[in-house]
Amino acid sequence: MPAVKGVDRLDSLAGFQRSHPGGGLFFEAHLESLLELTAFLGRRDQTLTWFGFTPEELHALVRSLNGRAIDRIVPIGQALQFHRFWDGYDLLQEFCRCVYIESTFSDIRPTHQDTTPPS
Repeated sequence: MPAVKGVDRLDSLAGFQRSHPGGGLFFEAHLESLLELTAFLGRRDQTLTWFGFTPEELHALVRSLNGRAIDRIVPIGQALQFHRFWDGYDLLQEFCRCVYIESTFSDIRPTHQDTTPPS
């Protein structure tokens, strides 16, 4: 298979150092299972683009990561598509102010006993 400019093909992820600043550089490695990425991914990995995986495989990856990596999983070509959910935040909630009103008095008791007889 011919090399693609900007893509470094790796035989495995073992010992791979992720110190490159990015800038459009992609790394490609053949893995037997999507779950092999689990040990490699960390908090700074925000978006995973995918192609050719089943929903079950994607859900299994999310479960194996247990919230420590990947905030969005989108089909390839949609990594920069803006959405309400971005980098682990619900932007609608982040940009809105919530006002809480307790409107019942059932738990409020008078501080003194009223001794006035009912009329």
